[in-house]
Amino acid sequence: MKKVLFVLTIMLMVSCGENNSGRNDDDSAVDDGSNDETVLDQDQPGDTEYTDNSQDNEVTDETDDPVTDDISDDISDETNDSDSEIPVNFEVRKPQERTVSCEGEELTLMDMDWICTFNYKGKSGYVYVQSNMTSCEVIYGANPVFTTAGSWISIDGEISETTAANYDWGGNHHNDFLEFTYSGTKYKYYHSSFGYGWRSCQNMDCIQVGDPVTEDGCTKERTLPAVCQQVQADGTVGSFKDTFEPCAGDPNYED
Repeated sequence: MKKVLFVLTIMLMVSCGENNSGRNDDDSAVDDGSNDETVLDQDQPGDTEYTDNSQDNEVTDETDDPVTDDISDDISDETNDSDSEIPVNFEVRKPQERTVSCEGEELTLMDMDWICTFNYKGKSGYVYVQSNMTSCEVIYGANPVFTTAGSWISIDGEISETTAANYDWGGNHHNDFLEFTYSGTKYKYYHSSFGYGWRSCQNMDCIQVGDPVTEDGCTKERTLPAVCQQVQADGTVGSFKDTFEPCAGDPNYED
């Protein structure tokens, strides 16, 4: 009887050991599988974020666009163009747009600021006159009237003020002129050629001296030539190279 009980006890112990071993193996397998899936799920969004970051970096790099850099260089070159540089140390302003009323008609124009070459009796330099439109008058149409805001002359680099400076629009034909007094002598920038209908075709190009005129440099011979350039809205001027040509239809140049 004792032997039978002993054998039964051993069989029960072996059976319990096998069941416990099976649960541990199953739990171990489940843990391994669940852990692997969790790792994969975490890695995928991580990879996506990395790709987005690399794209952001590429966008940032595009801000250093070589085309934009070239445009900036071109703008810099244009502003340093010798044809647009002020020839002397005038404090050149940027002209403004002004509007006046003339018998119910509104007239809008930029300030008429001019820089002209000056060469007379061994004196060489430039004249600079600032003119603001302050009113207008009707002569077959609205014509602007200007008031001088400042006038200077530079002789051999030495700047001094002039007096009695005045810019005149020149009526309906716009045959404009600029006059001033320097060292007691009156000078007038005018035109040496007029085309069809007695209209000027280019900027003022010559000088008349005296009041009344004692020396007329604005005849066909153009004995007192000059180059005048209007100051542009950005404060620059054109070239002071003399490019005068007779106006088409000028009777003085007809054969």
